Amino acid sequence: MDESGFWNRLDLLARSLFPFVASALLIIIGFAPLRAPEIAPALPLFGMAAVYYWCVFRPDLMPHWAIFLLGLFSDLLGGTLVGSSILAFFALYLAISSQRRFFAHASFFLLWLAFALFALPAFLIMWALACWNAGAIITPAPLALQYVLTVAVYPMIAWFFGQSQQVILQSGGRG
Repeated sequence: MDESGFWNRLDLLARSLFPFVASALLIIIGFAPLRAPEIAPALPLFGMAAVYYWCVFRPDLMPHWAIFLLGLFSDLLGGTLVGSSILAFFALYLAISSQRRFFAHASFFLLWLAFALFALPAFLIMWALACWNAGAIITPAPLALQYVLTVAVYPMIAWFFGQSQQVILQSGGRG
């Protein structure tokens, strides 16, 4: 085997896995233990923002298996009903996929507004599943706060991923 070919394939693999790995790390950061556990249920869902970003800008690097694993990872770390984040992330993906060409060239403000609009049904799915799991209607206040915070942090996540896309993904000739 040609040694340079091996390193080129390894480099390509690392670049193609970057969105998944970076998104998983953001999920971990989002569920890091806090000194104030009473606010933990209302922390932003970094994974949802990450899935949105990559599905808009590089859907080729956010395949279905990655969305599934990120949702599963989010559910397991967050202690939520397994499958709720998976369904929410796929609902977000489906909403984006039909409009991706439009969003790929939209202004940042429009992308942010679209995230706010598309994330709302995803959060409602999570709330409905939490109610179903509890066997009762639970107060939507913590999830509403989580939704607002998730929408509010999207610009920071988009900036981070935009910078990393410039440096890591496009420096290798992909883009």
